[in-house]
Amino acid sequence: MIFPKNALDKLGFIEIKSLIKEKCLSEPGREMVEKIQPQTKLDQIDRFLRQTQEFKDLLQHDAPLPVDHLYPIKPLAEKAKLEGAFLAEEEFYRILLSLRTVYAVIRYFNEREGQYSNLALLFEHLPIETKIVRQIETVIDDRGKMKDNASRLLLDITQQILKSEQEARKRIDQVFKQAQNNGWTA
Repeated sequence: MIFPKNALDKLGFIEIKSLIKEKCLSEPGREMVEKIQPQTKLDQIDRFLRQTQEFKDLLQHDAPLPVDHLYPIKPLAEKAKLEGAFLAEEEFYRILLSLRTVYAVIRYFNEREGQYSNLALLFEHLPIETKIVRQIETVIDDRGKMKDNASRLLLDITQQILKSEQEARKRIDQVFKQAQNNGWTA
């Protein structure tokens, strides 16, 4: 089908995309909206309309989607691929929270199997790697801090620090007590 060059302007296509981008919760969502193009295939248009209707029904009549934590994790994945690079604990924590959110959304739709069949198609080719979440959870706690037992070496170091702190505290108490006994304190 041939459209006049100004058809998108006359239809308000750019303005609609702009309004949709304002409602996006994450940068990847805004990037996806930027890629939206006019559709000419009837089957695609029909599928998108059914997905839109299902999402509207979900928003109006169902529990909210569990989209608590959406962080851009693609740059973190790219960073992790680099040899010699490492992720900081807050970066691992953002990945963990984002993956938990993805799994929560998938679980949301699995619990409503058949109710939102057109929306569920969006997840059909999504690789599910729950192992990575479990691996991150072995080293990062629920506050986003590295666990003391994240590795054997870290556990040994942490225990040594605690032991040294206790010995130092004990020695300071002895010195203070001796100073008190000698009348050197006020």
